[in-house]
Amino acid sequence: MRRAARRGAGIVGMGSTLSVTARQRITGEFFRRAPVLMMSVLLLSTASLSRASAQVPDSAMHLSLGDALNRAEHASEAIGIARAGIQRARGQQAQARSGYFPQINGSATYTRTIRSQFSSLQSGTDTTTPAPGCRPFSPDPGLPVGERVDSLESALQCLSNADPFTAFRNLPFGREHQYNLGLSLSQTIFDRRLGGQTKTASAARQIAEIGLDAQQAQVVVDVTAAYYDAILSDRLLGIAESTLEQAERTLHDVRAAKEVGNQPEFELLRAQVTRDNQRPLVIQRRTNRDLAYLRLKQLLDLPLTAPLTLTTELGDTTRIAPPPSVTELVEAADTSVDSRAPVRQASEVVRGAEGRQQVASGQQLPALRL
Repeated sequence: MRRAARRGAGIVGMGSTLSVTARQRITGEFFRRAPVLMMSVLLLSTASLSRASAQVPDSAMHLSLGDALNRAEHASEAIGIARAGIQRARGQQAQARSGYFPQINGSATYTRTIRSQFSSLQSGTDTTTPAPGCRPFSPDPGLPVGERVDSLESALQCLSNADPFTAFRNLPFGREHQYNLGLSLSQTIFDRRLGGQTKTASAARQIAEIGLDAQQAQVVVDVTAAYYDAILSDRLLGIAESTLEQAERTLHDVRAAKEVGNQPEFELLRAQVTRDNQRPLVIQRRTNRDLAYLRLKQLLDLPLTAPLTLTTELGDTTRIAPPPSVTELVEAADTSVDSRAPVRQASEVVRGAEGRQQVASGQQLPALRL
């Protein structure tokens, strides 16, 4: 009886020890896998939110590659700056060519004279009108001699009292109000500098036009690359998420097989490692997808928070409808060295330098103007 009791007590003690050990293992396993479980919950919630946002096609903007190229043609700041440079070069060219045309200048002035040169010579009375007792000289031979002498003396007396500068008061510099109108016309007959200035302005305009073509080609390349990068990042994210789901299902199957004894613990550990290694890859693919979409929205000047759906598939080149200017640019593209934009711009820079040299040498020669 005592031996049976001792055996029963030993069995009970062993059972309690085994239960405590199992509890410790379960608790340690839970705390060891707590970060992994939290990461799984976070990934599942993020994936559900992304799927929920993707399931709203009405608010998303559908964009094809052709539409993106058309929009980039008007939204690109580089193309706008290049077009403004062409307008400035055209203005400089017109200014340089204006020297070949007649130059007409006109002027109009008004002067109010407060005190003229004759103000100090004027008396208190008006000397421009004859005095009441003054009679003009009358050389009529039929008059008596006395009357003719009296008229002569009276005329001399009036002449001595009159202003000697009365006749000069009607000149322009003696008037109180003066109006001056001027008009001049000049025509350049010979000036060596005009040819150099025109040559330099023409070279600057060619450089601006070549820069516009280069910017348009660069925008086409950037938008196309960003568009296909976004599509590719979507495809890679889908592959990574599918791989993660497959790893989750494999882990579930291996765990069930291990519980029934069909799989060893090593297979379960390998399935867990495979699943855990796939999660950072999904996060990386999602981040790359977001960055690709942000880059495309920046190039197209779209709101960064607006949803976007890309309709052109990878390898689909039949639906692409680039703008006419881009089509002409692609058809006229020449890959030879002389046709490249930097080489053409360098040659125009040389031509502009030659024009400036002509202007500098033309300063040594006289200029003839009519």
